[in-house]
Amino acid sequence: MNKITPLIVTRHPALIEWLASRGVTGETIAHASEEAITGRVTVGVLPPALMSVSAVHVNVDMRITPDMRGRELSLTDIEGASPHAVAYCVTAINGAVPTCKIGRANLEKAREIVRVINGES
Repeated sequence: MNKITPLIVTRHPALIEWLASRGVTGETIAHASEEAITGRVTVGVLPPALMSVSAVHVNVDMRITPDMRGRELSLTDIEGASPHAVAYCVTAINGAVPTCKIGRANLEKAREIVRVINGES
């Protein structure tokens, strides 16, 4: 992976373990704030308002069942939820002309993370 270290945003230790098993490691925080993620390559699950301040966000999409919501997820839960990665560049438009200025290094890092998570080496 290139030199940009992603910021992993999750409160689930099993997701951190799952990402690490695929070679995705970095600084980890349980709860995102605008200050913590602005301009960073982030990995995990974020609402669009916070995605819009990150440089690029790699979302770990999972098929979460109703009984999985609001509880600690195990590694088995995560593996059974068909996890896969999708990179997003979100821009809040609010009347402005939307632009997404990722930067080449951030774009390449996001693509690399997606390939690693999705097993597309």
